[in-house]
Amino acid sequence: MRQISIALLPVPLLVLACGSDTAGPQSPRRLYMGRVDGDRQTATVGEVVPISPAVKIADQLGVPVPGIVVAFSVDTGGDSITGATATTDDQGRAAVGSWTLGTTVGRKILVATSDSLPGKRVIFTATGTAGPPAILLIWQGNGQVVKAGREVRIRPAVRITDSYGNPVRGVQITFEVTAGGGQITRPVVTTGYNGVAVVGGWTLGTTPGLNTLSATAAGLADPPVSFSAEALLQLGNVTILVRNDYFRSDENGSGANGGSFRDWPFDTIPIGGSVTWIWEGQWHDVSGLDGYWGELPIDSSGNRRAPDTFGPIQFNTPGMYTYRCKNHSTLDYDWGYRGMLGRIMVIGS
Repeated sequence: MRQISIALLPVPLLVLACGSDTAGPQSPRRLYMGRVDGDRQTATVGEVVPISPAVKIADQLGVPVPGIVVAFSVDTGGDSITGATATTDDQGRAAVGSWTLGTTVGRKILVATSDSLPGKRVIFTATGTAGPPAILLIWQGNGQVVKAGREVRIRPAVRITDSYGNPVRGVQITFEVTAGGGQITRPVVTTGYNGVAVVGGWTLGTTPGLNTLSATAAGLADPPVSFSAEALLQLGNVTILVRNDYFRSDENGSGANGGSFRDWPFDTIPIGGSVTWIWEGQWHDVSGLDGYWGELPIDSSGNRRAPDTFGPIQFNTPGMYTYRCKNHSTLDYDWGYRGMLGRIMVIGS
């Protein structure tokens, strides 16, 4: 039988690409913008962040798109930028010129937008941290009046801030008695998150008169700050604590929340003795009873807040004296005065 050979000829290969771009009209080019540099940085307040925030614009296939204008703006007060508008390069990248943080610590925000991507916002964040310690301030505990040989009620404290007033933590503070012969505990303290350092305790000297305490910050050129406290005589001088809604004698511990029970402080002093009121509460005054149970030799102290003092007030006439806080005492015609009151007995000939 005669054989017939058939040669196989090459056939062109037809490949169909999937997707609407080949199956129908070409899809519109979609643009996307995302962060590429400079997010979540930390810098000192008032300084430029180390990396300028940058975005990249590409289409739906990931192809960089040059020539797109991007606008940058800060969204936190006090911040500033340069190069607020930039155009994407051949890699689709655009960066702000620089970003300088404001002078307050905390979270900062920069936003990138483009008219070519309506409604799209890319957000960058940064954290502003306090600068180096620059200012040493008295925080609390200055100008107290205490009986000689006793501990002050409000422990002296200082606060360290940077040049913008932001608290600085981790600064070593050394307290030292400079006059009066008193003693302190825990003299070396480190400032906390709020920039405050508090001495352990300060007991005044046993001799009446002025006591002083200094506080020095390590590495700070500023001179030390100084606290003062007056040590009163043990005999004939008393202090009364003005607490929230009641007075309490510091001499004998009498006094509690008076209410309707008349559990008021009672102090006895000789003629010529004195009384000092020390505020440990908020928004109270010391006033007389307008002719009822003896007149105080003073006008009203006026409303005050802790820490504050009123006195020493000297009593030169024997008798019973009653004082009150006008804000927290009332006159009941059946019971008389009640609430936040106290009494002083002056004795002698």
